[in-house]
Amino acid sequence: GLYFNKSGATFNVVKSTINISNGISNNTGVAINQGTLNYGTAPGSTTAVNIIGGTGSAGIYSTNTGSITTNATVTLTGTNKSVGLYAKDTSGTIKNTGKISGTGLTKSMGIAAESTGTATTITNEGEVDVEGTGVVGLVAKGTGATINSNGANSKIKATGGSSAAAYT
Repeated sequence: GLYFNKSGATFNVVKSTINISNGISNNTGVAINQGTLNYGTAPGSTTAVNIIGGTGSAGIYSTNTGSITTNATVTLTGTNKSVGLYAKDTSGTIKNTGKISGTGLTKSMGIAAESTGTATTITNEGEVDVEGTGVVGLVAKGTGATINSNGANSKIKATGGSSAAAYT
């Protein structure tokens, strides 16, 4: 979908809808490697990422030094091993105030922070609501991975067989 990779740059996306459908696998709606991305945070913004079917996709993905603040709506439908917001080995700041939801999922995650050496932290002040088999609302994987979920609008819900609201 969208890819950002310029050190020191700030990217502001006000209106954007990205649809990944027809069972396509291993795709990303929005990715940032370097720079700062404000995705749908301005007043009146409408941003969304919709993933329908497929395996191994991510709605929003950050690596390296990429920083994201998002108020987007990320929707996963009928996906397998996919994630709404994913940060891997990033020293950038990641903040979600939007809504991440999913239905008919298999082994998928709402928000995931993964660290294989770089401390990776996500702050969630939004809503995560995932449903399916083996789904998890929040996942922190690796010794340096952290998810802080707090604030009046922070809600985490995971329903279905072998599912969990949070997993570390």
